[in-house]
Amino acid sequence: MPLNSGSNSVSEVNIMKFLALDETQYFLLSQWAKGKFENTPEPAAGYIHPMDAASVGNCVGLPMCPGIEVTWSMQNQLIYEAPYVIHQYDGDYFATGLSPYEDECASFRGCEPGDLTKRMACPWQADFFQCTIQYINFTNPTVNKEDGKPLPPTYYSYWWPPQSPWDVLIGEITEKGQADAFAPAGLQVNYQRGINSFVQMVQHWSALGFIRDQNAGDQGFPYLVETERVNELFTCEEVPVSAISGEEEDKETTIPVYFIKQNKEDVKKMSARGAALVEHLEKLAFKPISVAAEGLPLPRSGTRNRY
Repeated sequence: MPLNSGSNSVSEVNIMKFLALDETQYFLLSQWAKGKFENTPEPAAGYIHPMDAASVGNCVGLPMCPGIEVTWSMQNQLIYEAPYVIHQYDGDYFATGLSPYEDECASFRGCEPGDLTKRMACPWQADFFQCTIQYINFTNPTVNKEDGKPLPPTYYSYWWPPQSPWDVLIGEITEKGQADAFAPAGLQVNYQRGINSFVQMVQHWSALGFIRDQNAGDQGFPYLVETERVNELFTCEEVPVSAISGEEEDKETTIPVYFIKQNKEDVKKMSARGAALVEHLEKLAFKPISVAAEGLPLPRSGTRNRY
């Protein structure tokens, strides 16, 4: 299992550099490793109603910095009436709307719609684009960064690899599919390749692929690959290193750079799926998304390295 970032590997307050099992989880797994468990076909009924637990079955949970589905407040017992049951605020929400400044963890007030996610990225695509991997200091437990940069030496860590993967294997097995993907099956590539800004992620997140187990357990081992990516939207150019270094002799080494095709007519001509994509975008009447004059700040976490 990859080493994941913790719930605060960014600032110097309440540092939690890496995600780890808590003492209870570690104890239970230790008991299992020692064979101290009952191998029964049906576990005994628990005290948590299955319907209460069902909605969180596919959530990543930690790390919460600020989190991918919900944020830090979920770790505070004051927001719960019972396990998996949120304490609801009795006020007139329809008359007043959500209060962005109310601290639902400061009292037994309860939660309004929006309380569990109001401290997270808006839009969500910003965190999805930015928070994927991070370089984390592992030698000094009291310091995350110096002058805004990770304190070296660092460890290469993931944020939420199940929901926001970093590297994936291409799963295209047809001649056309590989031509559209600019790569053979089995090649390890960046999952978000071709989407190079927040704005592009907001507009084109749905072009990203799904990760599926092509063996589905039949062969005794998993084969997890990227499927259903809308490759028609993207193109790829092999950029010689000499374009960066200025050294002529570096031209024999190239780097693949993916980006979005701006000519939608070219996308239409590629396939029926490409034509459907363009029709969808035109129907939604996407207009340029405006960004503040001062631009966007540098990422607090993660890295810009993509290709």
